[in-house]
Amino acid sequence: MDKQQKSLVRNCGLTHFVCHFLEIGYPALTLFIAVDLGMAPATVIALGLPLYLCLGFFAVPWGIISDRKGAFFALGAGGLLTAAGALLMAISSNETLILISLIISGIGIAVYHPAGMAAISRNFKEQRGRALATHGIWGGVGILIAPIASGSIAYFLHWRAFFVVASILSGLTAAWSFYLYRENGPSLAESNKPSQTIGSFFSSLLKIFKFRDFAILVVTMTLGGMVYRSNTVAIPVLFRENGQGPLEFLASLIENFGIQTSGASPLEASSSMLMALALLGGLLGQRIGGELADRYNLAKVYFCYFLFGIPCLFLMGQLSGSLLMIVSLLYFFVGLGMQPIENSLVAKLSPEELISSIYGIKFTFAFGVAALVVYPVSAYIKTGSFSSLYMGLAALLVFHIFLVSRMNAFRETS
Repeated sequence: MDKQQKSLVRNCGLTHFVCHFLEIGYPALTLFIAVDLGMAPATVIALGLPLYLCLGFFAVPWGIISDRKGAFFALGAGGLLTAAGALLMAISSNETLILISLIISGIGIAVYHPAGMAAISRNFKEQRGRALATHGIWGGVGILIAPIASGSIAYFLHWRAFFVVASILSGLTAAWSFYLYRENGPSLAESNKPSQTIGSFFSSLLKIFKFRDFAILVVTMTLGGMVYRSNTVAIPVLFRENGQGPLEFLASLIENFGIQTSGASPLEASSSMLMALALLGGLLGQRIGGELADRYNLAKVYFCYFLFGIPCLFLMGQLSGSLLMIVSLLYFFVGLGMQPIENSLVAKLSPEELISSIYGIKFTFAFGVAALVVYPVSAYIKTGSFSSLYMGLAALLVFHIFLVSRMNAFRETS
């Protein structure tokens, strides 16, 4: 990579980190917020719906802005909104303020996937899978660190301090993005894109839905997004209820620190940290997924990843203790590890001049439409019916892999 490509990967990677740091940080703090504000955990989970909806539904507008103004400009503007939303969350004391702050944050972090992934996809042709895997690993590190950081900060300081940290990080990434925009323009390949009128732009964008494989992929990405979102909001409570053994062990270690704390239970911090341990499998899965995406049939590798996830999901609803932790780690190996494969499929099926907008369409469905599962999941959590919940998620993946097997790309020889 030359100097400009390295700047592109690092900037897009860091903004991807911040996106997932905040996205996962909120559900990881469910128990802390519930105790501090006197709410039921299910209520706190339900309040997160605007964050996830905006993360999805504002991906298309950000994709269009990125296609027309450049990735660095879009990333900088989104970063400023994210910083403002996180700062408001840090001072929120009621449901209304929480909703407003999460809406602002959700609109801001919605920029990272369509702008960052599209810029990388345009500028890396031969090793696109590896480049997207590197971008995904940055996001995976954000997913991994968020539960640890949120649990630790909330336990030793306060849950509000986590959002102050997130606001500062987002503000810094916004400043860097605007600096790169001033120095380099939009980004490498974007500066040479053919110009389009608004009418021809939207006409071309709508034509992509006529492709059978893309239409199937939109449905499968939505199903995968529903499973992902269900897991991220349910798993802290799942580990708090069924993580006996590892949960108590971590809680005892935290208590032995002997440091002045915010008064929160060490079991709440332990559940957040166990979530991070499970998400660790996603980093390795993305690294391997990026390699496979460059070598083999994308649709077939995509199929195999989700096929492996079906028994893992089923067992997550049945097991407890250490076995639950092991199976959860294996699930996230494929559940998060498939991202460079899926994103390479999107890039393969997309016209280059529309790729930011099409990534926006992806995340509208994968994050926005899929976020509608938050309310039914919160209802399941109220009843403690984790077995039924995870059986339902496994069934969604069965339908998912059936649809993938019907893609024309699945029958290609390479």
